[in-house]
Amino acid sequence: DRPWQKLVTEFSLPTIEQDILLLADAQEIDLKYETLFAYLNNDITRKWPTFDLVLRMSIATDRQAEARRCLLPEARLFGSGLLRPMPSVDRRSWLATGFSAAPAVCHYLWSTFSLDPKLASFVEQRTASLDWQGLSIAWDLGNRFSHLARRYAGRPTDLPAVLLDGPQGTGRARAAEAICRELGVTSLLRVDLDGLRLSGENTGQLIRDLLLQQRLSGAALYLRGLDTLFDAEQRPSSESRTMLQLLSQVKGPLFVPCASATRWREWLSPTRAVAFQFELPDYSTRLRVWKHAAATFGADVTAPQLQALADRFTLTPAQIAAAAAGAASAGIQPDGPTPSCIDA
Repeated sequence: DRPWQKLVTEFSLPTIEQDILLLADAQEIDLKYETLFAYLNNDITRKWPTFDLVLRMSIATDRQAEARRCLLPEARLFGSGLLRPMPSVDRRSWLATGFSAAPAVCHYLWSTFSLDPKLASFVEQRTASLDWQGLSIAWDLGNRFSHLARRYAGRPTDLPAVLLDGPQGTGRARAAEAICRELGVTSLLRVDLDGLRLSGENTGQLIRDLLLQQRLSGAALYLRGLDTLFDAEQRPSSESRTMLQLLSQVKGPLFVPCASATRWREWLSPTRAVAFQFELPDYSTRLRVWKHAAATFGADVTAPQLQALADRFTLTPAQIAAAAAGAASAGIQPDGPTPSCIDA
């Protein structure tokens, strides 16, 4: 159950890759290794492990060729994001390339969780604490979600990608939280894909960092803004294609809210997926949501008024919650006029 053994098992690391990863983590264990690395590199300014150092260490076991393959960009250690090359200010040889462990790896080995600062502008961590009773969707749709969660209980990484097809505000995010809770997944990383695309950073590296963070923390991913990656003819740009290709490699629960016209089948073709259709709630669902929202926000509204509101206005659960919150803050009286916030 130790973090190191879990990490080795999760990524199926052979001994030589374990040695390289441990070398990268040494400075996080004790700063004395910076001095040792500078000595071994014969350069006081290079206080980190280098490719040359790895190859020299592998001479004793006659595994230099295997070690060299482990240091390639597409190899497991760098391809998964566990390791990252250090930027070089001068044009040194490949052997002089330094490398370090990703921050998420260091936090994981110390049994702590901290969102990578580079991800903070477009990633929000949520605790999946919502149960089925808190869902503001039709009963039959809720039962389908419950059945899916029970089917994959205890093995959340086997869950197919879940497409949540419907308009905003219809309870898609809350349904994802409820499924995670049933699966035993306690954390949900909500990702703003448009914010990721416009971050100005290397999107490929950011996505690798995101997938590593998700994998190490055992969290689910909720990808918001998929529609923004397609143009009016539903064609993704070259940059969007790269993003979608990387995101299709998610290992763990994946939830994707989208509009009906989005060509999600194209980019998820290598991945198993199941789609759920979210519609505007019917009268019985609206009434149930109005009652729950009024009780939650303390809105002083009578039962006949709630029935009238549910019958008159076809609103999404999010709009109903906003209206109930507005009514509560305005101090609505049972016999008073219908507030403007609800009229909206």
